[in-house]
Amino acid sequence: MTPRKRKELDPDSRDVGIRFAIHLRKLIDARGMTPADLHAKLVEGGTEVSMELVKKWLRGDGFPRPNDLESLGNALDMRDYRFVLPAPVTK
Repeated sequence: MTPRKRKELDPDSRDVGIRFAIHLRKLIDARGMTPADLHAKLVEGGTEVSMELVKKWLRGDGFPRPNDLESLGNALDMRDYRFVLPAPVTK
């Protein structure tokens, strides 16, 4: 089965949700993970999130709660959860 093509997101967007989605996609791709893998690691770590919520984050339709940011950092094996956040807009 071939995965569905991801929704195109504007890398120049000022919307933090869109920038977060782009950054999160890069993070999971760099680790060879799928959205389902990320969801599984979050649940294994004790974070109660649905697969639909993870998909919303990856589409840019939502932004994690502060507690979920730390869980995302742990699920992605990051030293500091703040690296889950996208870079600030400088333009």
